[in-house]
Amino acid sequence: MSHQRRVILEYLRSLQRHASAEEVFSALKSRISSLGLGTVYRNLKFLNEHGYIEEIISGDHVAHYSSRVDAHLHFICEQCHKIYESDLQPGFAGELAKLRESGHVVRDGNFMFSGVCRSCAERMPQEKSEDTCAAYMKFSHELPIRTFLCRPCAFQGTCQYYSSSHSA
Repeated sequence: MSHQRRVILEYLRSLQRHASAEEVFSALKSRISSLGLGTVYRNLKFLNEHGYIEEIISGDHVAHYSSRVDAHLHFICEQCHKIYESDLQPGFAGELAKLRESGHVVRDGNFMFSGVCRSCAERMPQEKSEDTCAAYMKFSHELPIRTFLCRPCAFQGTCQYYSSSHSA
């Protein structure tokens, strides 16, 4: 473990969130004068490959890093790309235990959900334009899983909202 890796790992452990390589570089460049962005990327790759940190690619296609390496849940906002973490719930933990009991060697427990976070949902306009499906952003089990694809209703044949609002 080099000095640079140790400093990067300590920085990530001090955060309660995921950080991009650019954020790590900006935060640490004053502490390590010889630190370059390429060095940060190489060290993050090493730390990830050796299990010290986790890497999550968010909706903006940017890698974000966290020192939390236990099995846990992720939620990525499709609007702001913020990554939220929460503890593994009993149902998931039970499945993990079953896999281990049946002889599997589980090395990664990464569970991911995506959607729109509360902050972004509150900022979304209440009225929709005509080129947006009437069901857009209404959360219901009847909607397609990826509701953001529903412009102007790519699911016309299967969307119950579309069918009911356009029937004569």
